[in-house]
Amino acid sequence: MRRKFNIATVIVFPVFITMLIIGGILRIKELYINGFNFADVCDLVICFLIIILDTVVLITTLRDLIYKTQSKPNFIYLSHPYGGDEANLRKCATIYKKLQPELYESKGQVLLSPLQSCGCLYNDMSYENGLSLSMELLKMCSEIWICPGWENSEGCRRERDYAYEHGITVRYLREDELC
Repeated sequence: MRRKFNIATVIVFPVFITMLIIGGILRIKELYINGFNFADVCDLVICFLIIILDTVVLITTLRDLIYKTQSKPNFIYLSHPYGGDEANLRKCATIYKKLQPELYESKGQVLLSPLQSCGCLYNDMSYENGLSLSMELLKMCSEIWICPGWENSEGCRRERDYAYEHGITVRYLREDELC
């Protein structure tokens, strides 16, 4: 979703900073033309510092403005116990099929399920590598939704801990939400 900005953020602030930079450059030109004395050298140093600081502020503001207005999908990570149990894989697929269509149609959100995308590798990779692969998916998400039974799953507990440590919103799903 796009973030909204007020007119001061988008136009006034960058124009103001640009005017300060131009003013500093004109003052330096004036000092150069009229010659220098000690007070002028101090004034010149201050002008250079102001130009540098204003330039940094302008670049930072524009970078933040560009970054924040880029449209990024809102990914939600679906954490579900697995342990190599095919019944858990089917249960997760059922939950995914129930939640994903409504999430995308109503809010444009994309549900990422490591079981749906990486579960087939369970017997082909070490547990730690498989969990690392899942964590790469979690890094892209703004939320994690944790399915019931997570307390008995080491992977779910580690995903939850990672989310808390990295400021990812955690939501615990209830059985009645999944039926």
